[in-house]
Amino acid sequence: MSTESALFMRLDPPVESTIDVLHTLLNAGWTVNLEEQIMFLRLGNADFDWEIVPAKKSSEVFSELEQKRVAGEYLGIILVWEDTETGGGFVIYPDGRLMITLSVNLKRLDCGVTDVSWYLERIVPALSEAGYISSFEWTETP
Repeated sequence: MSTESALFMRLDPPVESTIDVLHTLLNAGWTVNLEEQIMFLRLGNADFDWEIVPAKKSSEVFSELEQKRVAGEYLGIILVWEDTETGGGFVIYPDGRLMITLSVNLKRLDCGVTDVSWYLERIVPALSEAGYISSFEWTETP
């Protein structure tokens, strides 16, 4: 059985640019590079079919994410923390919602529950400092 774990955040005031939220996370230590690949949701993708491209195409990926922002679409990209290869799928919605599926090398406590504090310590300070977070919740289905 696999665990499904996710963080849901409300960004307030609603962000003017979903790309700005992404850059805030990247500046805090998150990266799009997972094993020399980038996984993201392409323009027009409403089915959450993650596209995998070589990391060397990062400028093309960010160009497409900007097109998604202009089109009013949500941004979806896999982010991992620095050199840990631990992270998940970050989906940033234009209305100010942020959904993070904790799915890449999930950190767990000894009791088997997701170590949600590990993720919060790496997400909340950057987004709070930028004035984005108004609330968050964590859900887990064992």
